[in-house]
Amino acid sequence: MKQGGAEPLLGKGGRLGQKGDDWVFTDGPCGVTRTFHPKEQIRFSWHAEDGAPRSLVDLKMKDLGGETELDLTHELPEDGYAPESLTERWEAALQQLDEQA
Repeated sequence: MKQGGAEPLLGKGGRLGQKGDDWVFTDGPCGVTRTFHPKEQIRFSWHAEDGAPRSLVDLKMKDLGGETELDLTHELPEDGYAPESLTERWEAALQQLDEQA
């Protein structure tokens, strides 16, 4: 993921590290990098805020000969998150990533 590429996913200042590294963004979400395979797959835990239920975000990338297909899945616990607001969040994040490309 290129410089600044994690910010649309995590928030301003958010950076993913290697497997097991904590990440935090200045105004809310935090988590732990679970899998980091550049240009293939990034998986991280995601908490809306400190103490919120943990969920898992899985971003898979596929090279389509000059373009990259992104597949984002956010596995939610049974309660604690509003799926509609997260859908809007991830659509905006993917749009920002597309604009950076």
